[in-house]
Amino acid sequence: MEGNVVGKSQTVYNNSERRLVELDSSLSNPKEVNKSIEIIDKMIIDLKPLVNTSYSMWDAALIPIREGVEALLVIGALLAITKKGPSAKGNRWVWGGASLGILCSLVIGFLVTYVLNSATFGQNNFLINGFSGVVASLMLLYVSYWLHSNSNVEKWNKFINGKTAQALSNGKMFSFAMLAFLAILREGIETVLFLIGMASQMSSSQLILGIAIGFGVLIAIGIFMLKIGVKLPLKPFFFISSIIVFYMCLKFMGSGIHSLQLSGIIPSLSTNVIPTIDVLSIYPSWYSTLPQLLIIGFALLILVVQKKKKNNTNNTDQKNQGVI
Repeated sequence: MEGNVVGKSQTVYNNSERRLVELDSSLSNPKEVNKSIEIIDKMIIDLKPLVNTSYSMWDAALIPIREGVEALLVIGALLAITKKGPSAKGNRWVWGGASLGILCSLVIGFLVTYVLNSATFGQNNFLINGFSGVVASLMLLYVSYWLHSNSNVEKWNKFINGKTAQALSNGKMFSFAMLAFLAILREGIETVLFLIGMASQMSSSQLILGIAIGFGVLIAIGIFMLKIGVKLPLKPFFFISSIIVFYMCLKFMGSGIHSLQLSGIIPSLSTNVIPTIDVLSIYPSWYSTLPQLLIIGFALLILVVQKKKKNNTNNTDQKNQGVI
């Protein structure tokens, strides 16, 4: 049913997922029966208009675009970073990880269609999205820190000069490949499952044309991002890349824990104190919001420490110039 819902309204889909977590939380408390009924009524109001709907190639095209943009932001940032170095070896690692993610998504889609029960796999899909989101978030946090710490042009040149044989170590390149794999796997599985859900309600020609248009748009966006990223001077490039990577870090952490709540691995306790902000994957639960706040706190701490180090360095330089 996910493909049927998301194909017509991303907002209704997001609201339904969020309310399922809230419903699980309220059902565990006998005193919140009225709240449970209220949540169900809201879900019925949202979902009822989607019962009798048909799909066009544009609906099919929007699925890979909507699901793929987030993965594209991660892949684009990683490719732009590797292109800033003197070796093209890093690109192969990123493309290798992305290709493996696409292959795994297609294999899982095949298994769900012809081998497994789709309802049973729905639970495993939440687990895959959850764990891959949390792991990818932690890796993105490190990449964001690495980008920020190398934003100084002199420091970057020193880093590159120290790696004449290769732009980055194989260990870091493996991390980049793993990030690319997780980003594609996370979004790719949902894309495949959503399209499978729509396949029975539209002609094959319309579905194939829609998929082709969707991926065509994604490729065009990716090429544009790479062209812009490579042409940017180092300082703004690192700043913009670190912002994008940090944003995806927050979003993957929130959506990852949210998926684990939907799977039942993490308790579905909700609160009215926290608003729902879909664009940042902020949900009304401390279980998903607290890790995001910790990530923000860590980032602010790094900024303060680096600012202090920079001020100390400047003061030392000024004193040395005064002595001279």
